[in-house]
Amino acid sequence: YRAGLQLHTSPLPSGNLELFGRIEAVHRGNLVTPADTLAADNTVDAYVQIRIIDVRLFGRFEDILGNNAVEVPGRTMLGPRLFYGVKWQFWN
Repeated sequence: YRAGLQLHTSPLPSGNLELFGRIEAVHRGNLVTPADTLAADNTVDAYVQIRIIDVRLFGRFEDILGNNAVEVPGRTMLGPRLFYGVKWQFWN
């Protein structure tokens, strides 16, 4: 299952500021692979984005609780992990 809460709003009348946020819980059941059987796994992820005119600041937080998910047999994903960046587009 996947369950989440999301907020998406543009608080200024001009539309030049946009806020987006999402937090979600993901459950993956047992997974059978050719090499092994992976146990069920629960993770909590979050995503935040702020847009000012055409500049976007974003961050993605994976495995917030630090459960150290196993997605591939023999490879433990050490958590939590953070990805962030800035993106812009100018069309003038």
